[in-house]
Amino acid sequence: MTYPENKASNQLLEKLGFQKEGLLRSYINRPEHSQDTCIYSILKEEWKQK
Repeated sequence: MTYPENKASNQLLEKLGFQKEGLLRSYINRPEHSQDTCIYSILKEEWKQK
């Protein structure tokens, strides 16, 4: 899980073979504001191929 604005982390996950599964809007609730998060995943078989 990463924040959409964290470009470096998102690019690293994709470089490692993770696929973006979706965006959870306002997933993290903080007193000052809500935060969106990106969800990434990789299958065991895909990781072994890397």
